[in-house]
Amino acid sequence: MLDVNYRSFRGRVCEYKDGETSITTPAVLRTVNGPCDDRIHIMVENGDRFYVDNGTKYPLDGGKITATNFGLFKGGVMMCGEKVASVRLPLPEKIELPETVEVLLLSNAYDLRNNARALVDVVIKLRESVGYNVVLGFLGIAEPSTLALLAYMGVDLFDDSLCRVLGSRGVRTIPEGLIESSGDVTESNVNDLNIECAKIADFIRGGRLRELVDQRVSSSPTSVAALRVFDRVGYDYQEEAVNNAGSRFSCNTTQSLRRPDVLRYRRTFMERYVKPPHKRVL
Repeated sequence: MLDVNYRSFRGRVCEYKDGETSITTPAVLRTVNGPCDDRIHIMVENGDRFYVDNGTKYPLDGGKITATNFGLFKGGVMMCGEKVASVRLPLPEKIELPETVEVLLLSNAYDLRNNARALVDVVIKLRESVGYNVVLGFLGIAEPSTLALLAYMGVDLFDDSLCRVLGSRGVRTIPEGLIESSGDVTESNVNDLNIECAKIADFIRGGRLRELVDQRVSSSPTSVAALRVFDRVGYDYQEEAVNNAGSRFSCNTTQSLRRPDVLRYRRTFMERYVKPPHKRVL
């Protein structure tokens, strides 16, 4: 069961419940190599990844249909139990989910990390395919500097695998970008990712997620390009989720003037404006 408590553009704070399991999104799943106390997490075992739900492991990397996993594939997606499914890039032409599916995971989202146009296209296609009542997760792509943008696009669930890998290589991941460091900084990276996730939830509750996104995208050229593409080709996708009335907000960058609520106001004003019949002012 999914309850949407707050919304800001396509970003949202939801509570997903499945029996005793409860997750408040946006959320970051832990990636571990062994036992974990979290009811839901990602486990790496012998080079393969598994989605673990209450002790039950479901494979995430079975990208090809074989004789052994054929029964797990339905409508181009791989079933991870009755309510969870995963899909891999390249996406099937048509995605059909059983009505029981409540969570859809893109298991190789890392491939979109440096491709702004593909990222926008995939997010829009998946969200429009699965609908509003399904939790959408992207695995292997989240870091503090990109988390706000992904949540703004409509992604609910993430994992900390990228931050762990970069941290093991001495690369710090902070909201302002990547910094070369020394030693293992994995724990610092994971902490920053979780702090950023909590901050994103606060901005969603305040209805001002776009302002945080405008601050964060300057951390990389790919993020800047992704937001520009999203504003251009994803206007209709964004606009249908924008409130007609809201609280104060700030436009501190040129790109922020292209956010869907501002653009809608500008278009409405231009469509309704009629030039006065006379230059004389009464």
